[in-house]
Amino acid sequence: MGLDHYDKLTDGQLSDGWITGLFPNVQIGMHAEGVFIMRFVPHATDPNRFYYDNMLLYRHVDEPNYSVPTWMAMPEGIDTTGQTRPQIERWDAGVEPAIGPVLLQDFELVPNVQRGLKSRGFKGPLWSEQEARLRHFHREVDRYIDGKK
Repeated sequence: MGLDHYDKLTDGQLSDGWITGLFPNVQIGMHAEGVFIMRFVPHATDPNRFYYDNMLLYRHVDEPNYSVPTWMAMPEGIDTTGQTRPQIERWDAGVEPAIGPVLLQDFELVPNVQRGLKSRGFKGPLWSEQEARLRHFHREVDRYIDGKK
């Protein structure tokens, strides 16, 4: 089905999402079927709000029996050939966005994380081994805030 690039990927690249970041606010989630580019932009006046930009890059497969995997949440009927640029979709705060089950899981956790950050019991994050990129991000932010960068 035109998926000849799969044989060049490792088992981990076929089964997992590989995520990297561009400091300070871009995350790139790479998957065998496509790439998510996510940008988090602070609200200009409200520190409790932010804007979340999400772009999906998908490699067109010229095969009538192949379609974009459902977890990527492409809108029904969207042109995946690259011939037509899709319209930008926007959702207001409080409205569940049509971003698919994978990203929606993270979206649903944001209010809980925000509440936890404001808890009297919060003394700072506890990072697991797999969250090295988040530890690094916060070290860099602290260096900027402290005037060391």
